[in-house]
Amino acid sequence: MRNLFVILFLIVIQYVMVAEKYHTYNLELVATLPVGEEEGMIRIDVSSLEPGPTAFAFDREGNIYISDVLNRKLIKYDKNGKFIKEFPKTFSSNAQQLFINENGDIITYFESSFGFACEDSNGNKKFVIDLTSFLNEKERSYKFNLIYQNNTAYIKLRDGKYIAIKNPEIDSKKNKEKLMSHEMLLKSQTSNNGQNQSIVNGKQITIDEKDRLIMDGELLDRDYDSFIGFHKEKKKNIKDSNRNIIDKKKIDLPFDVSESRSMTYIGTDKDKNVYWRGTARLLFIFDKEGELLDVFKYDDKKSYVIPTIDYDGNIYTMNYDDKGVYIYRIKRVW
Repeated sequence: MRNLFVILFLIVIQYVMVAEKYHTYNLELVATLPVGEEEGMIRIDVSSLEPGPTAFAFDREGNIYISDVLNRKLIKYDKNGKFIKEFPKTFSSNAQQLFINENGDIITYFESSFGFACEDSNGNKKFVIDLTSFLNEKERSYKFNLIYQNNTAYIKLRDGKYIAIKNPEIDSKKNKEKLMSHEMLLKSQTSNNGQNQSIVNGKQITIDEKDRLIMDGELLDRDYDSFIGFHKEKKKNIKDSNRNIIDKKKIDLPFDVSESRSMTYIGTDKDKNVYWRGTARLLFIFDKEGELLDVFKYDDKKSYVIPTIDYDGNIYTMNYDDKGVYIYRIKRVW
């Protein structure tokens, strides 16, 4: 029995030593948002299944958007936490993830209901896509996988293929009527070189031979395996290069960076660096060529929802209690 305790002790010590090899960054408190049920306040109820806000995001100007699930509204604050406006009865109030695109559209992902929604910067509803209305369980992906370009919603299925809805609407029946299967999408947009294509602001959109969505030579997919595969094909030694960066930073990563490890896309900054959240509170940052810039752990005690980024590439986490909702920043150094 004594030997068993010694073995367990050594295992724990080894785990702690390995865990400490991940570096971290300081989380700076940058905004404290008010709690309550009045205008501009976020409701917190620790006894509820969803006790507080479920997601947040930043627009190009640095304004903060918070999904207030209990008050059923989306609230907009400036970068210092000053209240600007709120959108009642919005789709975004119960988001798993929020994204604000270059047009100011608010894109919402609902993991629990396998759906997406889009509202403009004034909260006007543009479309809702309920995947359960036209996809079976084996077809639906559990990750955010919507690309909205040129009034077309491209949705990546679990098997890696795309479907699309041109000019999606709020009505599920109309969306189903507009649905284009992967085969229909390829057939309707076949060009002379054998790839399907459309034009967005003068840029060509194609689906390549490995079913990845490409715009003007740049990958649009928000799937980690597609991201890694795309860049490995362009740069054959990228795996060794990323390994060198990990070794240089003295990070004891227990898996290859090419492995998906349940990676979740959290954003792309103004320099086209791409940010992913992995397991064990790890954040990965790659440049536009697929080179690993950094990997580190963040404090989950200060992060109750999926982290997000602003346009400049600063990373943010959020937590809350009955006194306030707290926004923390990891200032960009990569």
